Amino acid sequence: MAGEPHITDITTEWTIFSIAAKPDSVAARFAKQKLFERYANAVHRYACVVLGDQNLADDVLQDFALKVLRGDFSHASPSKGKFRHYLKTALRHMIQRHQTQRAGAPVMFPENYDGPAVDAPPMAEQEEEDRVFWRNEFINRAWERLVAEERHRNHDIPYDILLKYRYRHKPSSAEAAAYFSRKLGRPISLGKIRGARHEARQFLKKALMEEVAHTLEVPSMENIREELMDLGLHRWLDDHIKRRSDPNSN
Repeated sequence: MAGEPHITDITTEWTIFSIAAKPDSVAARFAKQKLFERYANAVHRYACVVLGDQNLADDVLQDFALKVLRGDFSHASPSKGKFRHYLKTALRHMIQRHQTQRAGAPVMFPENYDGPAVDAPPMAEQEEEDRVFWRNEFINRAWERLVAEERHRNHDIPYDILLKYRYRHKPSSAEAAAYFSRKLGRPISLGKIRGARHEARQFLKKALMEEVAHTLEVPSMENIREELMDLGLHRWLDDHIKRRSDPNSN
């Protein structure tokens, strides 16, 4: 169809929602597939937290898949605020309708609901729970990309194993070199350990920034920084953001 964006041009979640809601086309089908693949795990985890039941969460995930296929998110728009807030609200309404249909009585969600209606935490706690959920979601996605990169590249020192070892044991470079020399059965120099650690961290940070950027209508460095600050991820990525913002950086 003339004027329809190619799937490779889809860069933000708002755009994906917009394309997925259009009449059936190749781009719409790809957008729906991408939308479901990116958010299936998040939807299921959120439903599990709210409902406390794996089977009910499975049902909610099926409802989400059906809505994506039917193009029910046609009203998605950046005017509704941040994408992650829009998705949370949509999921809250899905769960409420799901419970109403199955139990015959509605579950009464308080405003900005993030958890079970009984003993709902204060608003500040609800907002913090929301940030923690999405912070973990973005980190998990970035880590999955790191693991996939390692499978594709097969680096001399596996990036994912190196970072896990570093985060768990906080070794010195000498200790890490000795550990991986034993593990890999060949000498690993301090320089190789330091270089691999730097490259692995940079890949993970870049992946995390890109995952956050996908949810923004305008993924500028300023907007990315603002979202990272809201999520409590800015300090971890500060150095990387400065390099990306510097036009003279390589």
